[in-house]
Amino acid sequence: MSRYDDSYDPEPDYDRPSSNREAMADEAGMPERDEEFIRKTYKENRPMSDPTEAARRNMIETGAPAADLADTVAAEAPTWTTETLQQEFSVIGFAAPFVVVRRKSDGQKGTLEFTHSPRVYFNFEPAS
Repeated sequence: MSRYDDSYDPEPDYDRPSSNREAMADEAGMPERDEEFIRKTYKENRPMSDPTEAARRNMIETGAPAADLADTVAAEAPTWTTETLQQEFSVIGFAAPFVVVRRKSDGQKGTLEFTHSPRVYFNFEPAS
């Protein structure tokens, strides 16, 4: 059937399942989605608890990463672009303005601070 046939109906059939998953759920007599299960499983409407969020937001709002970068550059300490970061580190996690990394040369885990624009990573702090 093509859209040029007289029998073509552009209106979808809402009674027909739209996927195999829905068809299997219909055959088993189960609803496609159990909203209560989803809420409980994914803890919908519950904020995640991040004790560092307020401090990190404050750092970004006050421009601390840019000031820290200026200090790093003045001290001639190492900085990394995204490309050089990927060569020297594996990124494990991200929580602006920090990334958690593992140094490829020796496996040392630590954090780097970064600025958004321009994207520069700096201030490697090894984990204790």
